[in-house]
Amino acid sequence: MAYVRSSADIARNFELILDVNAPDARTKSLSETGSKDFKTILGKQQPVGGMSGQVNKTLVKQFRMPGYPLVLITTDLLKEGEDLHTFCSAVQHYGISWTSSSMEQRIGRIDRVRSQTERRLGDLPCKPTGEQLLQVFYPYLEDSVEILQVQRVLERMNVFLRLMHEGLSIPKEGSKRINLEKEIGGGRWIIEVIGESLRSAFPIQDWAMKGSTTDLAITDDAAREALDRLRALPTSSYGNLKIDWEQPNCNGMLLGTVRLPSGRVQPFALLLHSEREHLVVRCVSPIGRVHPEEAMDAIAESIRAVRVRLGAIQSRDERSYDLTVEEDVLLGSRETDALRVGMLLARVAEQADTLEQVHLPGLDQPLEVFEDDLKEEGNDGI
Repeated sequence: MAYVRSSADIARNFELILDVNAPDARTKSLSETGSKDFKTILGKQQPVGGMSGQVNKTLVKQFRMPGYPLVLITTDLLKEGEDLHTFCSAVQHYGISWTSSSMEQRIGRIDRVRSQTERRLGDLPCKPTGEQLLQVFYPYLEDSVEILQVQRVLERMNVFLRLMHEGLSIPKEGSKRINLEKEIGGGRWIIEVIGESLRSAFPIQDWAMKGSTTDLAITDDAAREALDRLRALPTSSYGNLKIDWEQPNCNGMLLGTVRLPSGRVQPFALLLHSEREHLVVRCVSPIGRVHPEEAMDAIAESIRAVRVRLGAIQSRDERSYDLTVEEDVLLGSRETDALRVGMLLARVAEQADTLEQVHLPGLDQPLEVFEDDLKEEGNDGI
């Protein structure tokens, strides 16, 4: 098995990180927490980790944190008893277990409450598609008996999933032998992906459907009003600030480009979120591929005299950027939205463009370069 996931923001999931890695940290002094709970976790880290024979607790905790290791390779050693879901939403099965329950146990390491996938889907107002869903892969050799094994296992897992909801008895797993002549002669077939709601095996009594209800902290009307305020920003006036807006999408995000007085352009994304009862707009403006792990000293020197909040992604994936300037603004009355957001955009765009000229001289990259990755950041939420 190989578990894969990308870097995430520690601050965004701080409470979750404490819960899974250091639940006692809240009751300890800062010195105790730093020396005992996180010193080994934040010690020597590698891009890829692996284990067999005996569970490496430190490596498991490192994988439950943002950053390295990005990939964890293991035998069935971690099939039970360890949670790997906090920043991982993909599993690849190198080697297939014959029983459906065993396969589900493997997937269950990342398919859990408060998982990365659940957090992503919980903030998604649209129907999820593609990589937004939990990713499970079954690599196999083309034109070999392995494809028959994969087909058989996927069939059994579908039956297993339905029976777990619709019935209390689980059928025998059946023969572990495959009749090659019969199976190959029958050709390949597409295994159904269960997409509809599964039925419950338990009848729901009328009394169970009755009871008191509590109002949501955010009403539907309040949510619609918040999105309306975001969608109204492209039609507002921003004085001398020149902005090219992209067509709004469905996930509480706006994309656009600030055209600076120098003639250069600076792409940005605006994301709407909240702090208790207050609406907040975050502006993320990508600088480009800088490789922060190699250029950290140069980056620190360039911002020494400028108050700027940087976002750095320390990974070597295929993203179009790994360094951003990010800043938030608290919204007040609706009449001041354009003023507050305009000041935010002007400040962030200027800072990001300055750093781009320092670290990527000669480049002036348009929104199209960063658009897909910015949209993915919006889908992941903040």
